[in-house]
Amino acid sequence: MEDPIMELAALLVLSASFFCVARVNVSFATKAAWLLMVGLALLAGSLAMDLAQKESLLSAILSAIYDGLRGTSYLLGAIAATVGFVGWSKSQVKMICDLKKVALLDELTGLYNRRGFLQRFKEEIDRSARHMRCLGILMIDLDNFKGINDKYGHVRGDAFLVDTASIIKAEVRASDIVARIGGDEFACILVEIVPGDVMLVMERIKSRFVEFSKTVHKMGDSMVGLSVGAAVFPEDGREIADLISIADKRMYEDKKRE
Repeated sequence: MEDPIMELAALLVLSASFFCVARVNVSFATKAAWLLMVGLALLAGSLAMDLAQKESLLSAILSAIYDGLRGTSYLLGAIAATVGFVGWSKSQVKMICDLKKVALLDELTGLYNRRGFLQRFKEEIDRSARHMRCLGILMIDLDNFKGINDKYGHVRGDAFLVDTASIIKAEVRASDIVARIGGDEFACILVEIVPGDVMLVMERIKSRFVEFSKTVHKMGDSMVGLSVGAAVFPEDGREIADLISIADKRMYEDKKRE
């Protein structure tokens, strides 16, 4: 484990288990199997724990050992120590996994945030490179979005962002990745796509957005626009930074034409 706290935790649980199991009238093979199970549980439970969690773990183990050993059954003592450790570890690992997932999501829209977008982009670039397939990226920006907040308030502005996110998701495939990477900026990763289809997706999103802004939010002649730029891997580049830069540049060119 190469960690003083985890080594101490392991020593406590293994020692308590050995002490208890040694006094139970069962075969040597049963005792050995029990201790092996404890060791494997320790190894599995040591994953994804930071310093504070490991310190809490020691306290949990000591409490479990005490509760078990003060009973009349030594075997129950071993079980209490081990189950207490494994149960605590599983809950901590689940909590950490949940926190990691939340850290990659945008709170308002439920889409990936910038961090999640970059992480998934790297994964998909690597996958596309391995399988020699194309990948598209769209950079999307709302034009004059500030006007909604100024005229209608931030609650209406937030609703507009949520609806925009829904429009984008509806116009791409379930396998594609949509993210909100800034206040009024979105991005899409179009996995395993034919380069020519990237433009079709762009046009679908823009067309649906115009209809949405005039009907759902009743913006009249639409003071809010949508600019989109695209890049394709590996046609436009093989590095994440290059692809984002190219798509971003094309998005600003699209903005000037509006």
